Parts: sequence; C-alpha cells; structure tokens
Amino acid sequence: MGPRPFTCHRVLGVPRALVSQNKRRFQQDGFDLDLGYVHPRIIVMGYPAIGVECLFRNPRAEVQLFLQKHHPENYFVFNFCDEPKRSYSSAIFEGRVKNFPIEDHNVPTFQTMVTFCEEAAAWLDASERHVIALHCKVLSALFFVWSVGKSFDMH
Repeated sequence: MGPRPFTCHRVLGVPRALVSQNKRRFQQDGFDLDLGYVHPRIIVMGYPAIGVECLFRNPRAEVQLFLQKHHPENYFVFNFCDEPKRSYSSAIFEGRVKNFPIEDHNVPTFQTMVTFCEEAAAWLDASERHVIALHCKVLSALFFVWSVGKSFDMH
C-alpha cells in the first residue's frame, strides 16, 4: 500500500467509521472513503464535504484525488443534495457535475429519474472508460435512483 494522501486518517477514521456504521468503506491505495462501486462504472459515495464536516463525511479533497487517480478525466459527478449549502461549483470536479436535488429521505420525481437516466446513459455511452459518481447526504435515495436506472445496458 502506498503513502496515505492525508496525514489525519488515523484520527479521523474513528468518527467516519461511526457515521458509516456497518456500510463498507473504500479502503485501498491510502484512501478511506464512504464510497463503493455498485457497478464497475457506477460509484455511490457520501457527500464530499469541506470544513468541520470532514470529521464525519468524505473530505472533498480526498474525493477529488480518488477520482483523479482512479478515473482521470473519465468521471462525472451527480449531486442529489437538495440543500443550497450542499451545492458546489462544478469546477471542483473539473466541470463535470450535475445537480438533481432530491429532498432527504424522499424519492425523486419521475421526471427527475428520467432526466438523470438519460444524462447518465449519455455520459456512459460516450466512452467505455466513463464512470459516474453519485452522492447525496443520505445514500438511500441514490440506491432508489440506481435501481431504476440499472436496466440501462452498460457493457
């Protein structure tokens, strides 16, 4: 295993693990993220936070580094957070961010699902190397969106 990208992993690992509860974390290549692959081309992750929230959520800088290292120029981030403070500039992820606000603990509208599926499929169809990274504050909404969209053929 290579060097850890951030020196505070050991200290911050405990609160992040508590927030993740029994969920599997991505702990490879020096990363420790609330993140997983539900398909080789679909990543579901916790909110990429800044400031104090980094104590218990994914640090945004670490998510950036992960995506740049594992999927350079081939990732697109879909943000399903509905809170204005959880919106961020697309420049953070090299201009590849789309917001689909879904209220916490709720399901998206049918039109939101259709639009998301069309945009995700267009990105994935453009290159076999393309991946999508989905996040919101509470991951349950993402699994619902993913289950609707999994019928797309992603060879």
